[in-house]
Amino acid sequence: MAFADFAPSAGWAASVWPDAAPAYDLRPGQPDPTIFPHAAWMRSGRQVLAKAPPDLHRRGDAGGRPELRAALAAYLGRARGVLTSPDQIVITTGYSQSLGLLARVLADSGATAIIMEDPGLPFHREIVSRAGLRIIPLPVDVLGARTDLLTSARFAGAAAVHVTPAHQYPTGATLHPDRRRALISWAAATGGLVIEDDYDGEFRYDRQPVGAVQGMAPASVAYGGTASKALSPALRLGWMALPEHLLPAISDAKRHADTHTASLSQLVLADLIESQIYDRHIRSARMHYRRRRDLLLGRLHALAPQVQVNGVAAGLHALVKLPADGPAEGEVVDRALARGLALQPLAGHWYRSGEHQQGLIVGYSTPPEQVWPEALEALCAVLHGLSIDHERGRPMSSANPQRLDEAVGEARARYAQRRPRSRALQDKAQGFLPGGNTRSVLYHQPFPLRVDSGWDAILRDVDGHEYVDLLGEYSAGLYGHSHPVIVKAMTEALAEGISRGAHTSIEVDLAEAVCARFGSIERVRFTNSGTEANLLAITAARAFTGRDCIVVFGGGYHGSVLTFKGGRSPVNAPYDVLLADYNDAGGARSLIEDQYAKIAGVLVEPMLGSGGCIPADPAFLAALREATKQSGALLIFDEVMTSRTGAGGLQGRLGITPDLTTLGKYIGGGSSFGAFGGRADVMELFDPARPDALPHAGTFNNNVLSMAAGYAGLTRVYPPQVAEQHTARGDKLRDDLTAVFRSAGAPFTVTGVGTLLNIHPTASAVRSPADLADAEPRLLELLFLDLLELGYYIAPRGYLALSLAVTSAQLDGFLQAVAAALAARAALIGSG
Repeated sequence: MAFADFAPSAGWAASVWPDAAPAYDLRPGQPDPTIFPHAAWMRSGRQVLAKAPPDLHRRGDAGGRPELRAALAAYLGRARGVLTSPDQIVITTGYSQSLGLLARVLADSGATAIIMEDPGLPFHREIVSRAGLRIIPLPVDVLGARTDLLTSARFAGAAAVHVTPAHQYPTGATLHPDRRRALISWAAATGGLVIEDDYDGEFRYDRQPVGAVQGMAPASVAYGGTASKALSPALRLGWMALPEHLLPAISDAKRHADTHTASLSQLVLADLIESQIYDRHIRSARMHYRRRRDLLLGRLHALAPQVQVNGVAAGLHALVKLPADGPAEGEVVDRALARGLALQPLAGHWYRSGEHQQGLIVGYSTPPEQVWPEALEALCAVLHGLSIDHERGRPMSSANPQRLDEAVGEARARYAQRRPRSRALQDKAQGFLPGGNTRSVLYHQPFPLRVDSGWDAILRDVDGHEYVDLLGEYSAGLYGHSHPVIVKAMTEALAEGISRGAHTSIEVDLAEAVCARFGSIERVRFTNSGTEANLLAITAARAFTGRDCIVVFGGGYHGSVLTFKGGRSPVNAPYDVLLADYNDAGGARSLIEDQYAKIAGVLVEPMLGSGGCIPADPAFLAALREATKQSGALLIFDEVMTSRTGAGGLQGRLGITPDLTTLGKYIGGGSSFGAFGGRADVMELFDPARPDALPHAGTFNNNVLSMAAGYAGLTRVYPPQVAEQHTARGDKLRDDLTAVFRSAGAPFTVTGVGTLLNIHPTASAVRSPADLADAEPRLLELLFLDLLELGYYIAPRGYLALSLAVTSAQLDGFLQAVAAALAARAALIGSG
């Protein structure tokens, strides 16, 4: 879909397009013309003409060239998860024509009303209205269209729902998996039609694109796409993938419309798709627009921090929300025009009357590459003026960047001044260790804390400062620093011999305890770390299935060589992986169904740990369980961190049983530990008595310290009932901490499950790593440094993992310390 696909009304055009051509055009709807693949298009054109079919110059089938329909059927299935055949595809001149044909056919069939997103594209509403259909507005929020409301009485009688699920226009939201299911449920219950505008469907930047809704119910969804964004709207190339029952009526309407895309253009596009030049161009364009979006967000963050950019990292536009107490969007547009900059206001996109969010829809694809930096600076100049006006009225809710930098600098200087011995050790360490560090997560500015000793839940640094330890060794220190049962178990094990080079009875005891504790584990093997456990679980899945590929998720962390927090890491093990979006059930399901023949397993954390303690939606994990069962792939739960959350880990709380589970952290009692286990038929691959056994070596796999401490801890210190009580304690702390932030009006959110929590420097809800795009890391650094001075130790990234040694009085003191830190920074963060 592109603006050029349809001629909007004069009133709408006057509100958006100024009379004079602007110097910089940041209105959405057009791709960057400088990246059109001219050479490839001309080369394919020559090839097509050289082998031109006899009917090339005839008008041909109104449904489009069969070559393009066949190419699109394969491409859409591969790239968008669309389930269709060439006979079900109709070629159009763009999405506007597709929508017009569908509206006309619905009206001719007796339909009187259609449900459309609000806000949405105004001339889409004009197209539908011209067909004689009444529009029922469907609200949109951060999770996309409110399809969960479709069963209410006000939507009764509607024949269809029109949605933009991949990247809602103009809000930028992606339709939540639960709402996708609600949409399909509505269609099944009412017999209604879902009209899917796959707006920006190919342009997702933080993960693989979300699959189309059509793949969930092909008989109920009319899918529409276009080459307008990927190539150019001037090509007049769009398409529909239709349910079979609509084909006769749509084909007839298309013949009467008598608007055909040139056969040559259709054949060229078919050739580009079949040669996969189109795929390569999409990947290149995706990188191009991602760089532009990242630059836009970075400059706005630096120069106009009071505006908020909404939506996921996708598409060719961004919705910039304006402050409620700032100038009206019309005034902002006028200011921009005075600088030669054309912007599109959010006004006019609302169907319902009343007060609405003020905002600008910024198209970062429109300016040619050579003028993009100048256009961006012009935009920032306009919005920076709003920042100055806004700051005159009250403290900014997002602190002025200069003030934040000054505050962080002062906090770092205070930290350094009070810790001369830590600084001296850092300087010495740099002579032997790269950066003075051998564990990256422990590093922070201006230099890391050096701890001298610890007991119970207390740490003392080398400068003599004491802290309540709320980090709990990143979840490995569940038992505190000196639990008598753990100390005794280790001492007795050492007294009986350290490295024995043989099997021992204690490893059998621990294995039995692990299998009894976690329902999915029928057989188990021990390793030295969670990293090793995950590597071996992947190996087991590949060997058992005979396939090579593993599905992982953005934001995931499965060890030092299996990290996907920012995509793929250069230190990752060289596995063939498919990267999917966390908590996107529909997208993951489509990916698994599309690539099932190569997928050996799906590796997922039931709660992103290092990625921010973001819990998985139960429906997301259930969808993975069902999809892997159907595909023959193995589902692997990484519970290295989350196995402490309840009696049987997070899988026990959720009632979802994976094929394999990985463990680590606290189960070693404070010593190095990892384990992987699961179905007996899979784990038997490691039986050394088998002639074809998979080898699994490791000098310290069954070291007596980890075995003894692990068994004592799991059976005596942290039995199931204690696990449940401790998890409830953590849930309460998360609620209490959230209340402190809300009471202070501070822009922080707390996520997690049980005793694993993460503080995020954003006021927005956090359901996926993409929701942290607007987070302000300097606010979090200030909180971390301020809490150190108040005697509380958390991770610099805001992570907490409560040990059993932390007392209720210490937690109360922590909440008071957070409140005191926020009060001290009230003027900076706008909470005063």
